[in-house]
Amino acid sequence: MREVEVKGPNFNLLTYDGGKMRIHFYDGTITEYHHVPEGIFEGATTSNTPGTYLRKYVSKKYNYTIVQDMEMKRLRHFRDSSVGLWVTDKVSAIPEDKKDLFWQLTDDGDKL
Repeated sequence: MREVEVKGPNFNLLTYDGGKMRIHFYDGTITEYHHVPEGIFEGATTSNTPGTYLRKYVSKKYNYTIVQDMEMKRLRHFRDSSVGLWVTDKVSAIPEDKKDLFWQLTDDGDKL
């Protein structure tokens, strides 16, 4: 299996294994496209605009399945920071394995 990190608008990793290309999204969703030629994978990983490339050459041209649905559906993601920032007022929506990525702010009467 080949893995290549990319800078897409909403994804950061592409993998390829025997005609199956997976797109790994920031929100945890993984979409697997079937019967994709290796050249298409190469094009996506070398494109200056991988999101545009995938929309043009992969979306609606190959069958796909959702391998993993997003883990944090009720969380809001801010991509404007270099490390990313997740915010929620629903602590119960945070998966156990992600809780160490959050800080809890409390309102003790002072401005936060």
